[in-house]
Amino acid sequence: MEDREIYQLGNLVSESSHELTTNLSELAKSPSTLSKAFETFQKVDSLALCSLRKNLSKVHELSLDIEKTLSRGGRIILCGCGATGRLALLLEHLFKKYYQAHITSFMCGGDYALVQSIEAFEDHPEYGLRQLHELRPKEIDLFIGITEGGETPFVIGATEEAASLCSVSYFLYCNPDDQLMQIKRSRSVLENESIKKVNLTCGPMALSGSTRLQATSVQLIFCALSLECALGLHRDSLESRFESLVKEHELLDYRHLVPFTLWESDIYLNNGAVDYFCDERDYLNILTDTTERAPTFNLRPFERKQDSFNSLVYCKINRAYSRSEFFRAILSRSERPLDWNELEGRYSRKALFSFLLDNKKREKSLRVDFPYSENKIMIYFQDIEIDISFSQSSHWMRTLFLKMLMNAHSTILMGRLGRYEGNMMMWVKPSNGKLKDRAIRYAQFLLARDEKSYQDLSYDQLYELLEEELKEMNDKESIVMRLLERARPSR
Repeated sequence: MEDREIYQLGNLVSESSHELTTNLSELAKSPSTLSKAFETFQKVDSLALCSLRKNLSKVHELSLDIEKTLSRGGRIILCGCGATGRLALLLEHLFKKYYQAHITSFMCGGDYALVQSIEAFEDHPEYGLRQLHELRPKEIDLFIGITEGGETPFVIGATEEAASLCSVSYFLYCNPDDQLMQIKRSRSVLENESIKKVNLTCGPMALSGSTRLQATSVQLIFCALSLECALGLHRDSLESRFESLVKEHELLDYRHLVPFTLWESDIYLNNGAVDYFCDERDYLNILTDTTERAPTFNLRPFERKQDSFNSLVYCKINRAYSRSEFFRAILSRSERPLDWNELEGRYSRKALFSFLLDNKKREKSLRVDFPYSENKIMIYFQDIEIDISFSQSSHWMRTLFLKMLMNAHSTILMGRLGRYEGNMMMWVKPSNGKLKDRAIRYAQFLLARDEKSYQDLSYDQLYELLEEELKEMNDKESIVMRLLERARPSR
């Protein structure tokens, strides 16, 4: 990639290391400190959640714009990429299913990307424009572009185009303006006076750079509170509603997940596999967590009918559906794949339907059940039952708590499997410019830490080595460790 310098993002807050989790992998590996790992993770979630307090006025502003848009017969259009793309689809599903809101969404790569990550798409702003136009936006619509870092080309492209088509356009992001102003594409959208900007900086992630965690949780809360206010779904003031959420989160005890994490990690360490079974109301949320493990930790994605491998975990639904019924049940709309000619069917309806999205357990996997309850999260496996209760009955707040708990579980689970070091994503799958930069930066950090053991390699030299290694590596290898091996003098 000749323009690789535009993806060098190490100075961003969302890419930095959180001071509370520098030893997260060590805490995760020992059963005796596993509870401490969950306590630490919950503290990071709490800090991120509380950071939203300073943006409640922005919540109110967006809610007024949403109310005005809906009263005029317009739509709310949500757009995201990767984790924020799945968030956009989740918000559409929640507020369509339960409140019949006039809302639609799209994610980078279409609905295929919901099931299997295709991050290379996000480097293309023109794809954002194209997918936006497929929804035929109108002047009376309101657009919300959601990007964790504030620099995703796909979302920026869609947002800038929406600003010329829709009456109101928002851009949500989680990094300081002064940092983003150093990035040309980010500066362009921040300086666009036709776009309303909302800076939701919430600090570093529990796992460095893993914005599927705290950043998307904060963005979920921001959007859901705005929609809830606009639709008049509660009588409390916005401030009291938010404070009750903060208090409810404080009462959650992530440590209840310890037996689940121990059990599932032991399954994987013994070359086993797991199938999660859940109600259609939780499916999209749990699917998101399982799908996002693949690029974050270099795991095999969900297998398709024609694949010869088995993925570690698969998300299944309790009821039997036809394919079209299935997607309407989990998305509150028909499936929306990408049938562009130049993609040669890779992300088409046929490709989407090739995944094993049914209610049948895979032959050699073990089963986990997530029974649905409005006031608790329930997880049943083997002969063990985990119940985590809370008093909030709001559908989106329950969704938020399930997201946070599953994010903590999957992250700490992967620490037990050695898929990161400290809080650095050593096993990240570098499938786009940003992730390649992340792998190189982590390699640079370790090279500098142990400089006597390695050659002094420049960023460009490491980039060339990374491109070579990507041609040969598999899901049983860490790209960062391969780069370190190439940097040894004996090589």
